[in-house]
Amino acid sequence: DSFSSSGSIKAHRQQLEAQGKLVNRILQEDITFESQSGAGQFLNGTSFNGNANWKRVSDNTPLKDLLQ
Repeated sequence: DSFSSSGSIKAHRQQLEAQGKLVNRILQEDITFESQSGAGQFLNGTSFNGNANWKRVSDNTPLKDLLQ
């Protein structure tokens, strides 16, 4: 399955829940996202800047710094 941020995030989440692929906010199978921001939008249900907000746990380095 894949996720495109161009559609309704809420509708996509509801569809996955109805199919049993999202249970208690936990994905039951791998989903490919078009971008880091799309993955964040799916998780948060709102706008999300993946390059700024995804961070390495060990030292809190933003993804944008790791991609340079």
